[in-house]
Amino acid sequence: MVVDEDGLFGEAPSAFDTSVNPALVYGIDYAMKLDWDSTGAGGSPDSSRSGLLYRINELWPKPIYAQRNMLSSFVGPSLGNVKVNYTAGYTVDQLPAPLRETCHELVAGMRWNWPLGVTVQQRGRGGMAVPPRWIVYDGSGQVGGRPR
Repeated sequence: MVVDEDGLFGEAPSAFDTSVNPALVYGIDYAMKLDWDSTGAGGSPDSSRSGLLYRINELWPKPIYAQRNMLSSFVGPSLGNVKVNYTAGYTVDQLPAPLRETCHELVAGMRWNWPLGVTVQQRGRGGMAVPPRWIVYDGSGQVGGRPR
């Protein structure tokens, strides 16, 4: 994570340059609010749903604004001055089998319905439902019994 008071969402020249603004270290310079147990076992929280970051032994930089006809300056909002690099999601090798099967079924349903112009979405209590189980692609060049 890099904090640059003049970062402007990365649009400024030399925004988030680590030679000028060194990267902050998790656990030393900042910490994340852990408010969710990702295992669901009711144990101590190990993940964050809120995404709140706390600065350790320092304050987050805030820009000072001055306005005409005002006696003193004031602290304004911080916009676009924090850059966070992270990795999220699954790789192809780490994708769980049920999720992989659902993706295959969605693609097979789209390939089946594409020539017909029929939508793949189905409404239910949970929002979007997956296509029926009989729509599968087995790699033989046929989708649901229909040639490609």
